[in-house]
Amino acid sequence: MKVTLLAAILVLASSVCTSFAVDFFFPMGFHMTEELLQKTEGTLQKFVDDLFQVILSTSRPVPLAVKYFFDLLDEQAQQHGISDQDTIHIWKTNSLPLRFWINIIKNPQFVFDVQTSDNMDAVLLVIAQTFMDACTLADHKLGRDSPINKLLYARDIPRYKQMVERYYADIRQTVAASDQEMNSVLAELFRALVYVQPWGLQSG
Repeated sequence: MKVTLLAAILVLASSVCTSFAVDFFFPMGFHMTEELLQKTEGTLQKFVDDLFQVILSTSRPVPLAVKYFFDLLDEQAQQHGISDQDTIHIWKTNSLPLRFWINIIKNPQFVFDVQTSDNMDAVLLVIAQTFMDACTLADHKLGRDSPINKLLYARDIPRYKQMVERYYADIRQTVAASDQEMNSVLAELFRALVYVQPWGLQSG
């Protein structure tokens, strides 16, 4: 988790630098603007790669809740005769990457005590959109008239898609989490929660 937060900090810091770069108007043509954006993308590339690698890595133990839930989705598919792997992929994508990680990438203030600017939000939105495209199965047909934010990371999307597929496959191959283990984790989490009572905050 610490590595994930570090990668997020690096992306955030790079976004701040980029936001300063677009705060000023430069009288340039389309090609010069495109070249500037490509250079900016090149500057952020390592940080974006590091962030996606940490999010989609199973080198450390996968959170028990993620393993348990993904196994549940696999079991439901089997029970209902759903053999289409694309459908299961979509279930998992909608439950974790798009429901959780996209919100964190677009809203770093959920995790850090920071204030974002409109320019920074725009940069983070491009990174979030790239992650979203990597998690979806659809092949995006891009052309010269496509939005520049789609074109910036277009060449990297196939590689990111492979990372997502490998992440799901690696989780499927790890040791199953039992109901007892999940109940134990939930009980421990419940005890650690801080809840509000009329006279103030109390630890469970």
